Amino acid sequence: MLFVILDDFKEAFFITLQKNIMKQLLYLITLFVTLFLYSCDIFNLNQEPTLPELTQEGAGTFGCLIDGELFLPSGTDPSGGMRGNPNATYTEISGSLIIEAQNINNWLLSLVVFGLFEPTELQLNQSSAIRNLALINCRDFYLDSLTSSINISFIDFEEDIISGTFSGTFINECDSSNIVEITQGRFDLNYTL
Repeated sequence: MLFVILDDFKEAFFITLQKNIMKQLLYLITLFVTLFLYSCDIFNLNQEPTLPELTQEGAGTFGCLIDGELFLPSGTDPSGGMRGNPNATYTEISGSLIIEAQNINNWLLSLVVFGLFEPTELQLNQSSAIRNLALINCRDFYLDSLTSSINISFIDFEEDIISGTFSGTFINECDSSNIVEITQGRFDLNYTL
């Protein structure tokens, strides 16, 4: 009888010991996984957004600085359609390109180019504009074409990819002293026809 009690005690002791070891092992694994994920940049919630890299692969990127403030598209299609934000439309016959992007601060940026048939540097068309949708009156800024350009560094007519850089000066429709400077603009988009 004593042997049966000792065997039961021994069995209970090892089961309890096994459970404790498993709990500690699970705790250590959880700790190591948490530390690993915390050290990864992807989980760094304090990371400031930056301009996208200059790429030529149809990465769907767009960004610029407007008066030194970062502009990155967010939300849905600026025109209210089913396209993405940003979006690019290209017409092969006329070589016209329209790129639109809107950010969370209600800035809508439209870049327009005509005569685009190969990678080249062109002037932005007078139809290019910036609109501050948060304003009711005097919200349009029109292009000062003398200081504005777009450099198409890559265009792939087979894969419908267009990439490049842009910069420009835009003047408010009601107050010519209210000027907006766009610098370090870049995009890498798939366009629709």
